[in-house]
Order: sequence, then C-alpha cells, then structure tokens
Amino acid sequence: MLAEMKKLEPDLPVIVLTEMREIDIRIPCFELGVDDLILKPFSFAELRARCLGWVRRRSNSRTQLQAGNLRMNRVDCSVMCGEHQLNLTNKEYNLMEALLLNRGHSVSRAELLETVWKLEPAQSTNIVDVYINYHRRKLGDSPPAIQTVRARAT
Repeated sequence: MLAEMKKLEPDLPVIVLTEMREIDIRIPCFELGVDDLILKPFSFAELRARCLGWVRRRSNSRTQLQAGNLRMNRVDCSVMCGEHQLNLTNKEYNLMEALLLNRGHSVSRAELLETVWKLEPAQSTNIVDVYINYHRRKLGDSPPAIQTVRARAT
C-alpha cells in the first residue's frame, strides 16, 4: 500500500506509528519510503511537532502556491496579495486554490464547476463568473491577476 501511495504522490510525507521495537522490522519501512517513524506509546505533541516539521521542510512543494505577488499558504489557509492578507470565504479560497494549482493554464468554467462547486458542468449557472468577479475586486486589476480566455467559435 505504501508503494502505491508513493507512486501517486511521491512527495507525500509518511510517518509510521508502531510498537515494533525491533530494528530489523523498522529499517525496511524506511527502505520502502517512510519519512519518519514514531514508537508507541507516543506523545500527540511530538506527533504534531514532527508533522509540522515535515510540512515546513516540504513547503517548497505544494503547500505554498504563488503567482506574482499572490501567495497562498495551504497549511494555514491564508492568502496574501503583496503585504495584504485577503479575507476569503471557503468557496473563494477553493476557487483561488484551483486557479493557482493551474496557473499558466486555462481552466474552463466546467472544470471549475466540477472541482470547486461539485456541480455537473451541464448545469446552467453564472456562479463561476460571479466568484471570479469577487476575486478581481479583492485583488485589484493592475496587472490583471485573473485573465479571461474566450473560446473561439469554430
């Protein structure tokens, strides 16, 4: 199971909680890709500290998203535009995250409806446009942080 998990998400930190004290049982865990191992019984404070340590060390991966002066910290769910923290609703945050995860690429309304709102793309709604407008107001538009790409009629 660990090998399958690491194939899907190679940067995912894995901490094993075990009561196995034998070194010949613990070492193969590291050889399979485990990042850390804590022996039971353990302190939840220690587990939390180790988890936060892994998040800090891996912060250059997917826990910090950035585009220009817009920065999202996915650990504490904060979004900064320059020096100003943006106050976003949950949906606004999820939309911003979807856009930042796809920065540099066009994301269709249908994709956003599916990923952010969990709606069928065939449903007729302007909710994506409304929320993009909310973002544009909060971000300001110089230079434009979110660009609309119109599909060409064939």
